[in-house]
Amino acid sequence: MLVVAHPDDDAYGLAGTVALHADDPDFGFILVHATDGAAGDIAPGFPATRENLGLIRREECRRAWKALGREPDRHEWLNYDDGTCRRSRTEAACSRCTARVHVPSLERGPGGVGNRALGPDPRLSPARSPRWPDRH
Repeated sequence: MLVVAHPDDDAYGLAGTVALHADDPDFGFILVHATDGAAGDIAPGFPATRENLGLIRREECRRAWKALGREPDRHEWLNYDDGTCRRSRTEAACSRCTARVHVPSLERGPGGVGNRALGPDPRLSPARSPRWPDRH
């Protein structure tokens, strides 16, 4: 899961990794934007107004991921007013994020770490990671 403040912040933080794994059926990601960037700068001559900039930036974001060839498995918008994130309490922002995005919990068992519903993930098994001792 990647949580960022504005559209295009995700491109700097995750797009390259996603492009590398675009064809991997086991790779998945959830993208969360805190704002739509509606308070951003509007370049002279750009066909946007203060009223529609947020909608334009949301659509640009959607199109960018589509052009990359791998859209997020889930894409959530927390709908904070742009420019207010730094005034928000961290705990409140985390609660708001987790309330909107449920990530299945992981459990550690004899077979490694895995999703409770899907079972152990062999890629994360103790046998494949010398940092995790075998605890049978």
